[in-house]
Formats: sequence, C-alpha cells, structure tokens
Amino acid sequence: MKARSPRQTVASNDGVRNRGVQDDTNLLPATTSSTSPTPPPSTSSGTTTDKMLPGKLLISLWNRIKSTKLMACLIISLLILYIAGGMRTTTMQGQALRAAGTTNPSRSDTTTKAKVLLEPVEPLPKLSSEERFEKGKEFTFTISANNISKSENFGNVFDIPNSEWHLDMQAIDQALKDKGQGCLVYSFGIAQDDPYTNFMAMKGCQVYAFDPTVRHPYKWKDNVLFHPWGIRNSAKPSNWTHSKYGNVTGSLFSLPEIVKKLGHDDGRAITALKFDCEGCEYGAFKDIVEYEQETGKRFNPIFSLNTEFHMSTTLGMTDVEDIATVHYAKLFLESQKCETVYFRINKGFRWDRTILKELKKLPQHVCCYEYGFSCSVSALKQIESN
Repeated sequence: MKARSPRQTVASNDGVRNRGVQDDTNLLPATTSSTSPTPPPSTSSGTTTDKMLPGKLLISLWNRIKSTKLMACLIISLLILYIAGGMRTTTMQGQALRAAGTTNPSRSDTTTKAKVLLEPVEPLPKLSSEERFEKGKEFTFTISANNISKSENFGNVFDIPNSEWHLDMQAIDQALKDKGQGCLVYSFGIAQDDPYTNFMAMKGCQVYAFDPTVRHPYKWKDNVLFHPWGIRNSAKPSNWTHSKYGNVTGSLFSLPEIVKKLGHDDGRAITALKFDCEGCEYGAFKDIVEYEQETGKRFNPIFSLNTEFHMSTTLGMTDVEDIATVHYAKLFLESQKCETVYFRINKGFRWDRTILKELKKLPQHVCCYEYGFSCSVSALKQIESN
C-alpha cells in the first residue's frame, strides 16, 4: 500500500489591494475665484432616495432572515447526518464483532439468548452406586438396540457430505431465520478437519470448535473459533492417549464451565451440539445433570444433538463406574426432551472393539453407536411463535 502524501496547505497568493495614493493636487490649497460655485440644481430626486431607504432595509432584513433559515436548516441537516452516521457505525461495529465471534471484549460471544420458558428442575432420587450401575447397564442395551424415543421425523434427516453425521435441519434453519436468536454451534472433536464444523460454518452459524489433542488458530476459519479444550471426566485422569486420535495436551473442563467461560451461561439456546470425543459424552451428560441438580437451573436448551455412544474399553468404557455414568445420558436426554432422528452402528477400528465383560450381552465387536437427536422441541416452538 502506498503511503499517503502529507496533506499540503496552500496559502492564498492574493496580493494586498493597492489603496492608491491621493493625487498631489488634492493637497494644494484651494484657490479663490470671483465666481461663486454654481449650486447644485434643485431637483425632486432627493426625496426619492430617502423613500428608497426603507425598501433597502426590508430587502436586507429579508436576506438576513432567509440566511438564518438556511443556516438553521443546514445545522439541523448536519445534526441528523451525524446521528444517523453514529448509529450506522455502531451497527457496522456490532456486525463486525459478531462476525469475529464477540460483541463484548470481556466475553467471547453475546449472541442473543433464546426467549424460551424452561420447565423447572425436579429433584432426582438419590441412587447408590449399585443402582446407578444397573440403570447405566440397562441404558447401554437401550442405546445398542436403537430404543431411545424416536421423533416423528425419524429418518427424515440431512446427510452432511463426507461425514457420518445426519441431522434434522429444522432447528438450524429456524435459528438462521431468527436474527434475535442466532445459530450457535458447539463441535467437540474436530482433529485436523471436521465436515460437521465446516458445514455449520458454511450455513452461517457461529461455531465453537473444541479438541484438546490438536492445535489450530483461534480464528480458525470463517465463522469458526477454536479452543484446545476438552470435556473433563472427573472420574478419569486427564492424560488420555490413543494410538489413532493422539494425546490430550489441552485443558479439560466440564461443559457448564465451558459455557460459562464463553459467556453463554445466560440461558441462550445452543442450536446444535456435536460430541465426537471418544468417550467424553458420558462425562458431559453427567456434569449437566449435576449442574441442574446443584443450582436448580436448567442448562441451556439444545435443539440438535449429534453424538457417538462409545462402548469400547479403549474409548472410555473401562470399568463399572463408566457403565454407571451411562445412566446420566438417559437423564440428560429426558431433561432436554430429545428424540431420535438418526441411528447407525459403527464398528470402529479393529483394535477398538473390545468391551467389558459386564456388557457381554451387547453386540460384540462394535465400538460405537451414532445418534442424531432433535431436542427441546417445545422450546423451539416458543421461538417460532415469538
């Protein structure tokens, strides 16, 4: 880019006007004459000049009034332009900040929260470890048999190109139409690239991408902000490793902690949430249920959920406590009123097909079950009616 030349100030070259030197003859003493100067002829035009003076005054006064009106109009016009320009600048700044993922320097995003009325949190009965284990084990069978409550739109889903993800587009399309709500997406598990994240960003959603095993720039792509964060499983160490998926090098947090760190803990809706984090989903569901029970507040409504339920010992299902944690997935799905829109069995890599003996009634040599859910339908209908 060329450097701008300094602004040059050009001085006026107008010369000072010559006042003129009086003629020397005017300085000579007046000479006397025997002839008296002839008096000016008497004429009636003298009175005409006096009569024109009021007219000139009126014209001058009118010009002043007209000039004052013009000046007032000019000032008012400039004032209107100034106010309008300030409002346009503010709007453009807001749009630019939203495009960058933040409208408040102290918060990562201030997308307007959903104006929905959520049902109050009901206290859950206290369960012993054995009871939670039995309930968790029972729900693993429900997962594997595709027996989670189904939506009337089951099978009527959009297939994201070049991916295993399928979703009901109703919530995404509605969020994109609603300028107040906005489309907010959380995508956990992205590796070096992720078709789900790319698709949501291309649609115009603000996507937050998370993976503690890789590094990307914060402003990774258009409409995508990256954090090297993962979901913390309080019952497991953070030094998880996998021959295919890498090592955990980023920070781990609960999902409610992440929502708070991003400034989204004001009840706004998460339009779409995707878990592909090799067993972290159960810890996430557990943290959300416990958050609601401890605070008495509903977690953010979620409209679209895609997740893999992992059953392999190499992908997080390592002991009976992990089996017990599956019970929280059931509680979460019930709390968010999720209904199945898509189901698929994923056998996974050969080395990821070993399951615990306590789950021997599950289909063998299968690592994972992929689900797509449509959730918080009643909350979504509230937004549609607003």
